[in-house]
Amino acid sequence: MSETQSSPPPEKKSNKRILPSVVGDLIALLFKILSISIVAGGICLLAELALYFFFRDSAPIETSLSRYTSVSDFGSTGSWFPETSIMNTIEQKTLNVLNVEHVMFKLHEWTEYALNVLPNHNSDSYWVDLAYRIMHSTVIAIPDLITLWTIVTFTWIAKMLTILAMLLPCALIIIGGFVDGTVQRKIDTFRGARDSQDTIEWWFLAFKSSSFTVLFFYIAIPNGLKATFLMLPSALMTAYFARNVVAHYKKYF
Repeated sequence: MSETQSSPPPEKKSNKRILPSVVGDLIALLFKILSISIVAGGICLLAELALYFFFRDSAPIETSLSRYTSVSDFGSTGSWFPETSIMNTIEQKTLNVLNVEHVMFKLHEWTEYALNVLPNHNSDSYWVDLAYRIMHSTVIAIPDLITLWTIVTFTWIAKMLTILAMLLPCALIIIGGFVDGTVQRKIDTFRGARDSQDTIEWWFLAFKSSSFTVLFFYIAIPNGLKATFLMLPSALMTAYFARNVVAHYKKYF
């Protein structure tokens, strides 16, 4: 008499396991966005420093300040997010806590003292003379470098606030792409279109790459672009990629 082996019933996925997974994925995504923004901010600071030394005779501090003024003009981002009041509060708190005027006065005093300490140096060696000139120029530029670092930091904060302010309209556009992709998926399922794993992987990779690339270059490149000129086209592109991801995702189970 043969024994019949019965297969165990399939395990049902618990909703309690899905929720922590979704929360963990969101936290990982936020940390990734924050890390990309911090790295891009560091690259922007290096770029601003390079522009300062290459165009030192063309008022680079004023140029950087004009970029910050343009970025911190939140008139085109809507009124649902209080980015203007947040930015003003950050500026006032920072200036009050650090006492910037007193710090800059002390920096100028220390710069003058350092210049008096440095002796006049004339050497027959080219490299020694070059090192001395670099040291002398760096000491003179210390107040400007501190000012530039402050402006770049405020510009980074303003860009992050701009991104937060544009989340709602961009999210609505991307949701529209998801909805359109869902409709297209239903149509393809009804027509009997085949699944294509390669296609969905390509669209999903394009979806992730486009979002992170736009975020990186917007923060890393010194610019005074308005949020609407960058975030809305990026949202349209992301919505297009999201639409294709949903449209090609597993039509049959």
